[in-house]
Amino acid sequence: MKRLQELRKGIGFTQAALAQALGVSQQAIARWEKGDSEPNIAMLRDLATVMGTSVDDLIEFDRGGSRVVSQHWQPADDQVVDGFWGHLGVLLPGHTDCHWYPITKGEQARVSRNLDGAVEASAWMVIATLNNRVLLINPALVQRIRLLDDAADQPGDDGWNLTWDGYQGLSPEIYHAIDDYFFNESAFTADYSETLQKLALDQIEEHEIDDEKAYRLLEWTSVYLESGLEVTFCGEEEELYSLTLDADCQALERVVLSDQDSGELNFFPAHRVALISMPLTQYQKAARAEMDELGFEGN
Repeated sequence: MKRLQELRKGIGFTQAALAQALGVSQQAIARWEKGDSEPNIAMLRDLATVMGTSVDDLIEFDRGGSRVVSQHWQPADDQVVDGFWGHLGVLLPGHTDCHWYPITKGEQARVSRNLDGAVEASAWMVIATLNNRVLLINPALVQRIRLLDDAADQPGDDGWNLTWDGYQGLSPEIYHAIDDYFFNESAFTADYSETLQKLALDQIEEHEIDDEKAYRLLEWTSVYLESGLEVTFCGEEEELYSLTLDADCQALERVVLSDQDSGELNFFPAHRVALISMPLTQYQKAARAEMDELGFEGN
């Protein structure tokens, strides 16, 4: 991991501090940075968690990617870390308070450019949040979109009702660990370090996450309509991925999604949909599978 030093300094870790956070020697960190050795997959997950990012983003950055999405607050003008900036608020039809989502500086800049007309306005916005959501927003149907810097005061005209992970989100690896704890016990036991297992279990205990709550967090997609109705179901990963690509390319004419649980096919006219909120982990799984199928394994 020859770019680990660059990332470590960008986030603000010394070698000694990173070694302490990971429970390894400073010499181990030095060997990774020189490329003399590599962390195993369990340690790579721990490293990604400490850096506030995902294993996928960590590997992509090391292979030459430009920036790493991270929960860590972003230093001014940092060119390595796209870190936590503040919150995006979306006021939906029929609601009096916004749905608030933690976002990075990069996502804040993209939303701002879209809304202030600095670039060509698009009908749909695709936003990745730091609390495991991908948002497909139809600005024509939402009542209001707000951008609140974390340094600013909380809004006085809104209930500011954040989800349990809604302030700054969690590392994607913790969401993966929670997912495997409930739905793939053998993977949870075999593929995660004791440290990461404990972090996941602490979240589960603190926030009283049971099977149903985990399922909603990690598997359920919500479609919010202009009527104020919210429709939730377990969407197919490949369909969610394709839908997101269509929205990003402004080719979204209809929303057609299958319910994995019931087998039901759901159709929504796109011009009646205000917001689609899907799990980022599901989208990432489908994106990874698509890249593998196309032969982009990164070899």
